[in-house]
Amino acid sequence: MEVHINLGYRLLDQFRRVAGVARLRPFDTSTVEGRSKERYRRILLTTSSTLVVRALSSLVSLVTVPLALSYLGKEKYGLWAVVTSFVAWVGLFNFGIINSLVNALSEAHGKNNPEAAKSYVSTAFFVLLAISATLGIVVSLCAGWVPWSSILAVRIPIAQRTVMWTVLAALYCVLACLPLSITGQIYAGYQKSYMGNLFSLLGTLTTLAALYVVVWTKGGLPSLVFAFSGPGVLIGIINLLYLTRREMPWIAPQLRCVSLRAMRRLSSTSTPLFLYQIGALLVNETQMITLAHVTSLKLVSEYSIVCRLGVTLSSFVYLGTAAFVPAFREAHERGDSGWMKAAFRRMLLLRMLIATAVALTLSFGGNFILRVWLHRDDFNFPTSLWIVQGMVLVSSIWVTSFSDFLTIMDRIWIQVALVLINGIVTIGLTVVLAPRFGMLGAMVSIGFVTVCFWTWLCPLLVQQVITVKSRELGQIGRH
Repeated sequence: MEVHINLGYRLLDQFRRVAGVARLRPFDTSTVEGRSKERYRRILLTTSSTLVVRALSSLVSLVTVPLALSYLGKEKYGLWAVVTSFVAWVGLFNFGIINSLVNALSEAHGKNNPEAAKSYVSTAFFVLLAISATLGIVVSLCAGWVPWSSILAVRIPIAQRTVMWTVLAALYCVLACLPLSITGQIYAGYQKSYMGNLFSLLGTLTTLAALYVVVWTKGGLPSLVFAFSGPGVLIGIINLLYLTRREMPWIAPQLRCVSLRAMRRLSSTSTPLFLYQIGALLVNETQMITLAHVTSLKLVSEYSIVCRLGVTLSSFVYLGTAAFVPAFREAHERGDSGWMKAAFRRMLLLRMLIATAVALTLSFGGNFILRVWLHRDDFNFPTSLWIVQGMVLVSSIWVTSFSDFLTIMDRIWIQVALVLINGIVTIGLTVVLAPRFGMLGAMVSIGFVTVCFWTWLCPLLVQQVITVKSRELGQIGRH
């Protein structure tokens, strides 16, 4: 009885703390307590708005996936999934600059250095714009010479030209989004991601409308792909204009602010992040292409749907707590290490509670969710598959929590080695296990390294970083 009373008091205390920072007006950041409250205020605003947007986006996804699946059929939907995985590799051409921008801006914010922040933003924008334009020209010149059907393992009756335009529709949208993606990083670096959530919701609703138009007009696969990705480009332009004209005009990209010094700072983080991206793509995206070659587009379609369900549910975990991450670096730069450690523990606990609930939901209700979601009965999988997916999901969220901390603190190189190994092992296991065990083999392949190795190694790395940082701050304090 006493235990329950103590737990009740703790929950009540936590509720009071949350209520104490739940306001629109910023706190005074001239004191340690004020900075702590302001960080939690922004985390609360970002988390609450993100969860609302994600809930509405998931509802839209519940409509778009069965809509596209019914319109295209399993094999063409599988082709769409393969094209999406293939095009994801184009994201490598940001060379890690996008992700490094969050680190650089969080550092500049912690040091109260707006001039450096403007230089980082300008340099990143114009470098990415140049990369995007160059790749667009190259793709336009070479697209007609590429054997797309062979690369994507297309073994269904569909014209080569249709496959080519499907790939190009996705490619052009990804390239257009490269320079526009700095907007989300600026919001994140200044712990204001809640400002961009409205645009995310607007993009989701616009995408849904575009998909309905394509289905209603009986458009082809290229049109459907463009309808799925094109609205994001339009909303991205509007979001960037709003950010640089109304919300934070002082940070608007200007060519005169591009500097070699800013590029060096971005490169110090972007180089290992670029290599990390390669490993992540080997794990997450190459597997779809590998499955298409060693099994069939039908299995790719089924695997894509199951993975999408898991990603949709687990995204509530990541997006609902992502606002903590930039604040860790800002707190470190200001010397607020106590807040940093306490906030990390809270983030980890929150993530694992939600992850466990999601895993249990999938393990015991995965097939039911698919039937309700897709309005069809031909997606039915054994309980063992859902249990394995639940284990992989919980392990991934546990590991990602520590990985996010290491990344924002610029401790990336060790992760590069681990993720590259993970990617190679995933592809090898997929080639061996997927043809023999189907979906279960693919699921085991993608989660093997994470479950067996990353779950205990990443916490050790974070503990080492926190210990080193505490010593450094102690030495600075003594001097």
